[in-house]
Amino acid sequence: MAAKKICFVYATEAEDMALYKDLSPHFALYARKGLLEVIDRDAVFKRHADPKKLADYINDSDITIPLISIHLLNDPECLDWLQKAIQSQKKIQAVLLQPCDWKSEDQFKVFESSMLPANGESVLESLDDPGEKEKIFSLIALRVKSLVFPELSGIHLKKGGSNLFYYILAALLLTMGGISAALLYVSWKMGIGMALFAFLMFACAALFALKNVLFPTQIKIA
Repeated sequence: MAAKKICFVYATEAEDMALYKDLSPHFALYARKGLLEVIDRDAVFKRHADPKKLADYINDSDITIPLISIHLLNDPECLDWLQKAIQSQKKIQAVLLQPCDWKSEDQFKVFESSMLPANGESVLESLDDPGEKEKIFSLIALRVKSLVFPELSGIHLKKGGSNLFYYILAALLLTMGGISAALLYVSWKMGIGMALFAFLMFACAALFALKNVLFPTQIKIA
């Protein structure tokens, strides 16, 4: 299977480029596996020593990701690249990096219903909590990957629920482990080593039952 091509369009201001540097590693694993080819200013410059050649890659990409900021809105080159992406009728997933009046630009209005982050805030506005950065970028990357790979479209945030079932199951397993160990040691005279081994087997099973409680994940695939 040929690698899917993702083309990123962003301004060259330091703040925009720093945020892109934080986002791009979330696509690195797929790129190393040959599933994705990431096309950005750096990649184009390495090939042609001219980042303006990015326009030539937009028509050939599977999806274009404009990283919208006030700097992009004031960059004619970026706006021209974005217009080429719109005209190519390929997939586009816009990401709002910074708060700005992007809705005043007619060509951006088509992104209003699909703009990321999905909470309506820009990435910068969502980063008040330092621990949120990787979560936000991870969810953005998952959304982009789900557009490129439709089989991932069932990915969504896992809703919280009661963990009572897991605790009851773990308690039952530990109880069974204790009973088994006692029977082996007292009734069947199998020795302390065998009794401990049996208990540890049930204890491991109990820990496995509790893994969703002890190590909760934010994402699941439907």
